[in-house]
Amino acid sequence: MVAVVDRWNNGSRRALWVVAERSGAVAYLRARLEVGRDDPALVRLRVALLSAASSPDHPAAGWFRGQYTRSFEDVTLALVRDVVAGREPRGTSPRHAAEQLVALYEGLQLQSLLRDDADPLAGFDRAVARMRVGWASAAATV
Repeated sequence: MVAVVDRWNNGSRRALWVVAERSGAVAYLRARLEVGRDDPALVRLRVALLSAASSPDHPAAGWFRGQYTRSFEDVTLALVRDVVAGREPRGTSPRHAAEQLVALYEGLQLQSLLRDDADPLAGFDRAVARMRVGWASAAATV
C-alpha cells in the first residue's frame, strides 16, 4: 500500500510541479484535484491511509507524516514564489495561505468521495477567489 501511495503521490507531485513553477500554487493544487477526480480509488486509498496513519502507533505514521509535511512545504514554497512573482498579493503569508489551500484541497477531495453532487474543481475555484480577497485585504493592512 505504501508503495502505491508513494508512487502516486510523489509521481503526481513531480509531474505537476511544473504547473506550480509556471502558474503558481493554486494552479498546482487544482491540477492535483483534477488527477484525484480522475482516479477516485487512489484518493480513497490515500484518505484511508492518512486517517489510519494519523495515530502515532501506526507502523507507517512517520512515513505518512513526512510525506504530508513535504507536500505542505511544497505548497508553502510555491506561495513564496507566487508572492515574489506578483501572482499573489504582497504581504500574503505563504504559510497561512498554504494552510488554507491544503485544507481546501483535502476537504474537497473527501467531499468528492462522499457526495454525489460534489464538484471539487468548481468548489476550489469559488473558495480560492474568496481567499484571495482576504489575502489582498490582509496584505493592504500590513
